[in-house]
Amino acid sequence: LQNNKNIKFDNSVGTPVGVMNFNASNELVIYNGNSPNGDILFKDGGPTGTTNLTIDGATGNATFAGDITADNITSTSNSGDASIYINSTRPTLGFTDTNSFSDANDIYLIRAGANILQFQYHDNSAASTTETFNITSTGNATFAGDITCGDDLFMPSGGVINFNSG
Repeated sequence: LQNNKNIKFDNSVGTPVGVMNFNASNELVIYNGNSPNGDILFKDGGPTGTTNLTIDGATGNATFAGDITADNITSTSNSGDASIYINSTRPTLGFTDTNSFSDANDIYLIRAGANILQFQYHDNSAASTTETFNITSTGNATFAGDITCGDDLFMPSGGVINFNSG
């Protein structure tokens, strides 16, 4: 295929439209030549098969039917929005350090709950999850263990520290 020459396919009314070419920079370009905002679908099992990936022609957003695996994910621009946004009935980020966790299946979790941000440790071998601390939507924090301060502890004027208050 020569640069800037299209591979063409007939659309639903039989008109040939370009859908793929190598541009002048030798980049493979795939596009929906039938519509300026047409989606691009990747399917298995033919035209009626399962859609594994949809690229929205109007927005460029991609929707995957399965898991996404990557060595690194980089967000280069977020315009004030979340760089990674999880919208789910159980939004969770999981972290496993395969170099230092004694069980590579143990996970440190950050989870959003009902107006609370929870930090949890999941011990796979014990099949248990323990909340280590949380932060409420009002900014209050609760720690399950000790808090160690390596130097000074500063409080705003009028702040109170209660000892042995239960």
